[in-house]
Amino acid sequence: MDGPSPVVPDSQWEALLAMYNLRADVQQHIAAAEESATLAARHPEDRFLQIFTARTAYYLAHRLKDSAARRTTALRGVDAASRALQADPADYDARYWHALTTFRAREAEGIAAALKGAGVARDYMTSMLRDAPDRFEAYMLLGVLYRELPPLISFGDKKKAMAHLEEGARLAPHDPEMLLELAAGYRKVGRKREARATYQKVIDESTAPPYGEWEAEDARQYARKMLNKILF
Repeated sequence: MDGPSPVVPDSQWEALLAMYNLRADVQQHIAAAEESATLAARHPEDRFLQIFTARTAYYLAHRLKDSAARRTTALRGVDAASRALQADPADYDARYWHALTTFRAREAEGIAAALKGAGVARDYMTSMLRDAPDRFEAYMLLGVLYRELPPLISFGDKKKAMAHLEEGARLAPHDPEMLLELAAGYRKVGRKREARATYQKVIDESTAPPYGEWEAEDARQYARKMLNKILF
């Protein structure tokens, strides 16, 4: 993501970015997400703003404890990703963030909605794998779904989880979120040495994506915490 198009006034983008850069404070994160949603709705033709808004909404929703606030925030992301998809239904990033924010909204609605949404997300990500097999994001989300969902009442499958997570990490060996999910997969299946090595890789070798430095540092801090929990 480079930045918004020239139709977005520099002053408005700079004001939004100033709030966004302070998002370690959850109130600033909330303010940035709300301002981003407003700006994205005002400029529906701007793809960058739609993806930025959906991404910001997803990560904020992950931090919120109140389920109604999580759902409202996630749905703002759905709206933004939907606008990008209207312009280009094949847009990989729009499809990805639409899936993630939709699933986050379903999670906030309760277990039944989350399980139903998981099946939709699985099918959506599977189609994205076919369309762009060199992108890691769909592998990561599918791996998480297979890892976390219960096999008896859903489609959880540890072997499929690890296959997808390891392939995603092969494609994106320095992405902090991808590495965290792989480490969690190793831990889930009892491969503690590999989990430790992967958490250490998050700390030593991960690099932040554009506009993702705070999230990357948060991933590193989480990896440090997990290293202290895992015993050989």
